[in-house]
Amino acid sequence: MDNWIQTAKELQARAEKLSKDGDSQGAAAAYDQLSRVWLTGASQSFSAEDRRIRMDQSNKFRELARKCKNGEATSRNQGNDNGKNGDGNNSSSGKIGKIRAQLDNDEIGKMLIAQVDGFAQTSSVTWDDIGGLDSLVSDLKKALASAVVKYPAGIKREASGDILLVGPPGTGKTMLAAALANSICLDGMTGRFYNVGLAGLKGHYQGNTEKTISLLYETARENSPSLVFMDEIDSLCTARGQGGDSSSRAILGVMLAEMDGMQKKSSDPKASFVLTVAATNTPWSLDSALLSRFGENRVLVPAPDASGRRAILEKLLIRQGYQLENASDLDWLAEDAQTKGYSGRDLRSLTSVAKRAMEMEMNPNLSNWKDLKEVSGSVVKLRALTHVDFRAAMKRVPPSITQKMMDDFRNWCEDPNFQPR
Repeated sequence: MDNWIQTAKELQARAEKLSKDGDSQGAAAAYDQLSRVWLTGASQSFSAEDRRIRMDQSNKFRELARKCKNGEATSRNQGNDNGKNGDGNNSSSGKIGKIRAQLDNDEIGKMLIAQVDGFAQTSSVTWDDIGGLDSLVSDLKKALASAVVKYPAGIKREASGDILLVGPPGTGKTMLAAALANSICLDGMTGRFYNVGLAGLKGHYQGNTEKTISLLYETARENSPSLVFMDEIDSLCTARGQGGDSSSRAILGVMLAEMDGMQKKSSDPKASFVLTVAATNTPWSLDSALLSRFGENRVLVPAPDASGRRAILEKLLIRQGYQLENASDLDWLAEDAQTKGYSGRDLRSLTSVAKRAMEMEMNPNLSNWKDLKEVSGSVVKLRALTHVDFRAAMKRVPPSITQKMMDDFRNWCEDPNFQPR
């Protein structure tokens, strides 16, 4: 039996006992955790039908958590099927989203539902996992706080809580969004993270992408609080007049409508909380109407500086148990003379190449065997990593971020009309 299934059974028994004992807040927390466990199970499934059943279970227990939080749930309406049926969200809440109900009537619609459910993830990333971006993390926390704080009576606030992350590839924009999602906890409910793969979002038939976006936001509202993360949003919402067809304009229109709808609801304390976080490597290609939806929350995610690179390298080397020849080697490797222009992704590749080369040197049998039984179960020999290892790795993994690239991003942040040459 998978470990998560056993965990789910234990959590369900605990939640039901807490509810029976009258501890509605404790039961709400347990059901919320149980919902996330089922979500983990859904993300591990390769079967669309099985994933759908598990998502139904996750949604059902999330609804029960909400009911317990509001004092509505009793032991009579709690699920005890351990995921053996697929009624899930419908059986617990007695309702289903209008768009989901419409799409559930044909095969293409069911494929779109499965796609949206596949976007949902659990996030274990915390702010402590973000290395070398303290100032940026502070800016993101302020942006998130501005979306949930209350202002005195008579004060009108038009700022959007939605966030646009701008910067070169590999600088950790997805991790930042995951940390944001993990930090959302409103009314005792942990935020649900929708990591949207835009490459597969555009449907093969006209109109499907618009339906998928509407379904995505409907699902996010029903599972509030939620964070919708759209990486490379420029591939979905380019500026009008830059070669987009009628389909692209329709997609942009739906995005604008959904984001407008969430902003209008933000002033209602009973409304669903859905935060949109988008990321782009080419902000100058985005439509101006879309940019306006992010208000002032356009955040530059830069290449890490020396201290940031050191923090990242420490996570990739020391915290993973690898040893360096000298204690000062980490400082040396983080210096501008060695790794300036390396993104977090570049540093991961660099250290992986250095580790692998050292391991192959110390264990030539890993590539020289006739039968896998010769190496199966053997313990890998390691040694401390040296300057020679890292210099050899640098020749294979050069930095990907140039000074001009960063200058272009900074110029755009100062003037959204800027276009790089």
